[in-house]
Amino acid sequence: MASPTGTQWEQAVLNKLTSNGERIAVLERDMSDVKKELTEMNKRLSGIEKTTEKIESLLGWLKWICGGIVAIALSLIANFVYSLIA
Repeated sequence: MASPTGTQWEQAVLNKLTSNGERIAVLERDMSDVKKELTEMNKRLSGIEKTTEKIESLLGWLKWICGGIVAIALSLIANFVYSLIA
């Protein structure tokens, strides 16, 4: 027959193993949820990156257009000043 302390010890180990198993199951479920959320975030970030690239491209074109407008304006001013002097 087993001693009472041996039975208590075995029961304590079994309880601890069960408790740890439950915690591991909860952690695995939480990790699965986190992985799903990360996948969704990656998809969103991919879309944001594409949008950012388009905006950067548009800003580059706007810089060229503004530079052209400034060049035209300066040439008109220079032409006007030259016509006043001449």
